[in-house]
Amino acid sequence: SRRVLTRFALRKRMFMRVSIFALMLGLGCGGATATTSGPASLPATTVASTTPLPVDPSFVDATQVRVDGALPPLPIGLTSFGLASLGNDLYLLGGYHGEPHRYEAAGQSADLWVLREGANAWERGPGLDLGLQSVALVRVGEGLHRVGGMKVEGGVGGPNGDGDGSLRSVADHARFDPSRGAWEPLPPLPDARSSHDAIALGDDLYVVGGWRIDGAPTNGTYADTALRFRDGAWEAIEQPFRRRALAVAATSRHLVAIGGLGEGGVSQRVDVFDATSGEWSRGPDFPGTHTGFGVAAIASGDAVLASGNDGVIRRWQVGDDAWSDVGRLAFPRFFHRHAVLGDGSVVAVGGIGGMHTHGRTRVVERVNADGSAPRAVLFELPWSGEAKNRQGMFVQGDHLYLFGGNDSLEQHDFDAEHFVDEGWRVHLPSLRIERRASYPVPRQTMSTIEAGEHAVYSLAGFGHAGPNEAASAETVAHTHPEIFAYDDTRDAWTLRATLPVPRSQLAVASHEGTLFVMGGLDYDPRRAEGDQFRHLTEIVALDEGATELRTLQTAMPSGRRAFGHATHEGRWYVVGGMREEFQLVEDCATFDFARERFEPLVCPRAPRLNPQLVNVDGKLVLVGGTTRLPSGELGEDRSIEVFDPATGTWSVAEAELPFTPKHAQAFAWNGRLLVVSTHDESDVLRLALLDV
Repeated sequence: SRRVLTRFALRKRMFMRVSIFALMLGLGCGGATATTSGPASLPATTVASTTPLPVDPSFVDATQVRVDGALPPLPIGLTSFGLASLGNDLYLLGGYHGEPHRYEAAGQSADLWVLREGANAWERGPGLDLGLQSVALVRVGEGLHRVGGMKVEGGVGGPNGDGDGSLRSVADHARFDPSRGAWEPLPPLPDARSSHDAIALGDDLYVVGGWRIDGAPTNGTYADTALRFRDGAWEAIEQPFRRRALAVAATSRHLVAIGGLGEGGVSQRVDVFDATSGEWSRGPDFPGTHTGFGVAAIASGDAVLASGNDGVIRRWQVGDDAWSDVGRLAFPRFFHRHAVLGDGSVVAVGGIGGMHTHGRTRVVERVNADGSAPRAVLFELPWSGEAKNRQGMFVQGDHLYLFGGNDSLEQHDFDAEHFVDEGWRVHLPSLRIERRASYPVPRQTMSTIEAGEHAVYSLAGFGHAGPNEAASAETVAHTHPEIFAYDDTRDAWTLRATLPVPRSQLAVASHEGTLFVMGGLDYDPRRAEGDQFRHLTEIVALDEGATELRTLQTAMPSGRRAFGHATHEGRWYVVGGMREEFQLVEDCATFDFARERFEPLVCPRAPRLNPQLVNVDGKLVLVGGTTRLPSGELGEDRSIEVFDPATGTWSVAEAELPFTPKHAQAFAWNGRLLVVSTHDESDVLRLALLDV
């Protein structure tokens, strides 16, 4: 066991970072501080104005975002900051908002951000004189202690010691009194430290892990002692590890140090300090691959909740043999922070989803004390797009793409001026909205499917003009046959292939590299009356590398359009829709890709027109559309039904769609259902995350 050493007897061991992975990932990101909950909200601080926020209009102004089921988003995306809770108020200090791996003072935040209980936005409190990242912020008694951190001096510093900037750890220690809104200096750390974590246990403040960096990141000195601040002085506690970018949580008796980065690279190791006996012991490793790097942790009672870059929320109690998976964040992240609010709920704040430049995570998630997610979370963002509905949409990585569509709220405004070709991309974690390449033609009601890591196909649709054609007052809207391919690395559309017959409101799926298309409507008002609506039954396929589609020998039992469909384990599930004479389809089916054969499927409670069927982790979720009301008219259905392929049964989910399902589209998103709509008189984009 390791015991308390003589005060200030700090031993250092120097070693060079040898892992290329470690060099590339996150020098600028500190550990994730666990914070403790407390009594009711303390008096408000005096709001202080510091450095203006960086201006980038592509990031939605956080004050313009309406949220239900989560907390207001951060005003700016941050990693490597300090976080503490006081009752139901949150305090966030410092952090880094610049380009990853490019460290400069301009990217370091000096702000103290405060989120009051029930507030619609974060406010500024008394900040720091200089920007600081990798800082810890911990509640001790009725005050907040900031400990250590890293500043950039000179120019720009790089991850391999390149650049003319110097990165320096600091020994700062100060206390913030929320009742007075003022900082007061306290005895500094015995040695400068950053990339550490800190936590309070009772009235004692502990600092664990980290390193001292004084110039280039390639020669940092790892700390091999923990520190305890008691009775106004620091004392050293030998620790049996040398790690940084770790997380520490405190139960009623123990400190639990999780993960981090050590001499051998990313560590999943868990170490436990018994504050009563002064001894260290080992806990079970934190599960996952590289999830210990930039992990966040918090104590909930005598249990520890932690999450890494895979987004899984895991629970462990001292003495247990293993960690348990208890939930999942909707926005996986690392170098974030957790805090417990006065009601016992846990928040996930800040961080980043990967080493990219799309933007840090501004969405602040709130989960229950047991790690479970809220049933529904709603975001409403200001929207500059022209289209109100019927866009082509797809989700790729953390991005939602929208393109084309119709700018009218009316059901049948099909004059040429109502069709648009605009393209948009929304980075969901950071709430960043950007214009992207316009669709090749103004069109609506396209069907999309992923065709590779960076490619998406958009099929057919409804509009006036085809490629190299011009729409006018003399042209009419009809269905089209083109399959366009989008390459997100080039932000460009190209013509991939052409369907044998034009159609819209179709279904498209992929199986073992082959693209399958079924159902839909071939509509052309230029044909003779009685022949304008053709409900298609043939199934066509586009093999990998082929330029022309082939027609399968198997056809659909009957025509159907505007229906829900999803694939699961070699089968294509088909539910709802409309058939000839504008009648709802009452039968359901599955298509076996291997045998190219249809089989009957038990249907949900009632037929739906234009529903969405989405595979969410093996559950087939039916959402949206309209059903037949007792009056005989069609009306919206906000209920959500779930089909279990293993048992062949339907059930009704507890969650309901929080806005009109008309023209809404749905996608699987990190174990949840993401529903998207711009169909509103106001210029808004609505996003619902539903736990089903």
